[in-house]
Amino acid sequence: MAEAIEFLRMRSRELDAREDPNKKGIGFVTQTPPAAPLAAGIPEDQKPQTIAKLQLRNVTLGHAIREVCKQTQLDAYITPGRIAIVPRGQAPTTEDGKAIPDLIPIYKHPKSNKPITDKSAQVGFEALNHTLLKDIDIREKPLDEALATLNLAKDPKGQARHYINTVIRRKPETKNLPKVTLRTPYTTFTMAVDELCRQSHCHWTIETNGDIPVLVLMPAE
Repeated sequence: MAEAIEFLRMRSRELDAREDPNKKGIGFVTQTPPAAPLAAGIPEDQKPQTIAKLQLRNVTLGHAIREVCKQTQLDAYITPGRIAIVPRGQAPTTEDGKAIPDLIPIYKHPKSNKPITDKSAQVGFEALNHTLLKDIDIREKPLDEALATLNLAKDPKGQARHYINTVIRRKPETKNLPKVTLRTPYTTFTMAVDELCRQSHCHWTIETNGDIPVLVLMPAE
């Protein structure tokens, strides 16, 4: 993993058009615990791993970072002056351990999703996991309206599209859906759904109707 991050750091300098060499490139900081405590204290499926194989061409730096994080079970955030790579489910901190405000996630592993076993559903999940949305500004909207906003959000090229059909399963006694807020300059579709589910105490998964993937939200157990 360290070699992959160093490669991205070097490429960001090589491709930076600014003339001042002191301003070229993007800084990275990796906030991961030492190997021994990591092996003893983190479940097997959350341990950072080596990258088996990663071949990318003509992709953005953000795309490359997301692919590295997916394979190594790490999350990535934009912080003031650099990109922070942290263990899955954790947030970056300052050198003295304080929280950093106004973090922008590049990639966060989903927390609220249910396992996906259907092959067509998995394909749908991967498509959403690679879908970037920009300029999301959802403020105190009911969950169904927030999801509709995501489905019509613009991609980085400024094009709006409908991404996936959505079903919200609710308990019989539930009358009103919870209100949620999400404001970010860009995010992936799955990260956005995961955050909305966190706020509304839901789980989510991808199911299929025939061969058509469907995003399904359900109350957390």
